[in-house]
Amino acid sequence: MYNAEVGEDGKVEIRSEEVRHTVEDYKWYLYMYSTKTQYPGPQAYEMINGLFRYVAKTYLAEFIMIDEVQFWETGDKEILESQFARNKFLIDSFVSIANAEKRLPEEDIECYLLRIIGQMKKQ
Repeated sequence: MYNAEVGEDGKVEIRSEEVRHTVEDYKWYLYMYSTKTQYPGPQAYEMINGLFRYVAKTYLAEFIMIDEVQFWETGDKEILESQFARNKFLIDSFVSIANAEKRLPEEDIECYLLRIIGQMKKQ
């Protein structure tokens, strides 16, 4: 649930239970987008990246791409493939441990996830 109120400084603050944003934040976020490209694989990622390059070059003067796998900056297919392999390994490891390690009755979700992550680091 979101609530809005005017702060002491006169700015409108929009809050959820965990996050606070000002109207100015929302105006900034209006032009921010993200996409999840891990699941279709590196070939699809390369195609999507090419589409963004075309759109940015042709239509957008101030386009900024933040690319976690650094393919936008490097164009290096080896880096792209190694990052996808690394992410797949991490996801598969987490799923494997989560399936093997059940949550203890007295354990809250945060402690459970921290325990699983600790076990992943041991592998």
